[in-house]
Amino acid sequence: MDGQTLLREVRQLLNEPSGSSFLNDRMTYDFLYEAAVLTTIRTQAFRSEQTITTIASVRNYGLNPDFIALYLMDDSNKRFIKYTASSADHFLYERSYDNIILQNNTTSVTIPYGFTIKDKSAQGQISGSGSISAISNDEYTFTDGAQTFTTTVAGGDLINMTSGGSGIVLEVTSNVALKAAFFDSASSGSYLLNPQGRFELVLDPPPTNSGDTITVYYIQRPNPVYSAYRRYNFPIDYKAALVHYAAWKYKYVDQEANFGDKFYLYWDNTVRRLGGNINNVLNRRGFKINMIKRAGNSGTFR
Repeated sequence: MDGQTLLREVRQLLNEPSGSSFLNDRMTYDFLYEAAVLTTIRTQAFRSEQTITTIASVRNYGLNPDFIALYLMDDSNKRFIKYTASSADHFLYERSYDNIILQNNTTSVTIPYGFTIKDKSAQGQISGSGSISAISNDEYTFTDGAQTFTTTVAGGDLINMTSGGSGIVLEVTSNVALKAAFFDSASSGSYLLNPQGRFELVLDPPPTNSGDTITVYYIQRPNPVYSAYRRYNFPIDYKAALVHYAAWKYKYVDQEANFGDKFYLYWDNTVRRLGGNINNVLNRRGFKINMIKRAGNSGTFR
């Protein structure tokens, strides 16, 4: 489902004529991206995994930029990750960050007792001076040879300080270049880049050894669509849900909340159905396993 089709169907659902001044492409794309992320969370449509190598006595590890949330749970609905040491697998259960702080387990151990996920410290703005060249369909190549965009990910906000325009990062193409969508003025010159928020894994307590492996199974954030021919990789039956969610957001802009809430209910009911369908197709409920009976006192399965 490409951007051009989604824009058209939002306009048609709202019964707005082509070229309507009420609709704004940037705003519509924002609403659709919000819908795509929330739909992914609800249906767990996209999943991925990350492998992390431990460092001795280090407890905090950055998670992938597209991490939204953990998804694996045992039959008691407790989330877990896999910790591999000396070719043996161990399963660590999630704890609250409050308990980790209160227990204050700072002495390293061979196998951590558990873990939590928390917000990573805010990344500072990236600034500099770069050049912009148009590609097509509101997409531009942005280059700064003096920069290394290693912490930049799709979805970050790019502000052109010279022209006053703003855009959104679509993808990082190299250490010094990225693609961005702009909907107002764009020119070469000074810029600010605001990275998206990130998460990190906190082990409790830190591991004694370097070289152990942590495997994190997570719900994956979809890449944003802000141009005509980029697309979300949802199956086609997800399209109406995204369109109705965006239309609902517009009805709040239009101060017709009561009418717009019908669009939200359509999205909500459709996502419930789609989530159930995808779980049945992929037999996800059969993946849950009971590890509680063999767990140690710490709550860690070994």
